[in-house]
Amino acid sequence: MERGVSLPSYETLGRLADKLAIPIKDLTEAMEGDGPADQERIELEARLTDIARSLDTPKLRIALEQIAVLAKNGQN
Repeated sequence: MERGVSLPSYETLGRLADKLAIPIKDLTEAMEGDGPADQERIELEARLTDIARSLDTPKLRIALEQIAVLAKNGQN
C-alpha cells in the first residue's frame, strides 16, 4: 500500500483513519496525489490535531481564529 502496489479496502482505510485519528478523506487524498505524500506536512497536521484535542473549547476557538488569520495572510 505504501508503495502504491496495492490499494486497501474501505474497511482497512477506515481502521487506519481511526487509529491515526484523521479523517478518511486525508488518506484517500494522499493516495490519489500525483506524487508521494509530503511526510512533514502529514506529521505537522497530526501534531496540530493532537494539540487541538488537548484544548478546552474557548482555547480551541482562539487557536482556530489564529490559524484562520495565518491561512488568510498566506493567500495574499
